[in-house]
Amino acid sequence: MDLDEFEHDEDDLEAFLQVFDVPYKQQILGGSCDSPPSLQRLGSVGLPAGRLVAWPNVLHHRITPFEHLDKTRPGRRSFLTISLVDPNYRICSTRNVPPQRHDWWAEEALSVVLPPKVSVPQELVDHIDSYTDNWPMGLEEATRIREQMAKEQKYHEQNIMNHPSGFYDFNVDDCNLGDFPDLPSMDLGSS
Repeated sequence: MDLDEFEHDEDDLEAFLQVFDVPYKQQILGGSCDSPPSLQRLGSVGLPAGRLVAWPNVLHHRITPFEHLDKTRPGRRSFLTISLVDPNYRICSTRNVPPQRHDWWAEEALSVVLPPKVSVPQELVDHIDSYTDNWPMGLEEATRIREQMAKEQKYHEQNIMNHPSGFYDFNVDDCNLGDFPDLPSMDLGSS
């Protein structure tokens, strides 16, 4: 196809799908170019041991339960989120920022102040630590804030997905937003 001679209207979805050679055109178009579904099933990916699967965050996805073919082996699936940044734009990094978890910070602060191989009773350490007023943030507070953020994110995602958008038909049930795990890495066993 010669793209220089290819003409189409700005709302011509069929032409767009043809140019980019999108598979399953009929399923995506749903028999009509007027109201294509906003979420299309493009397939699935297997996860043999040792495989890394990556996809952009803009793609809605569903993570389904898994099990080993050999039921005697334990199973584990880990998730890693990577945020890409512009290398030309400097951001503050851990090179310039000390640890922000209270337990790490308190431990390191005491090891710097005390001479090597000097032990201090835990009661005294706890008493000194109590004067820091739980700064920086402790694990409990970080967990609470993270849970609050996840609830807000889910609320906004559901509002967006269920919003009548006119051209696209969103349905939150098609996304299975609840299928995404709560933790970046979790031991899921072999079930």
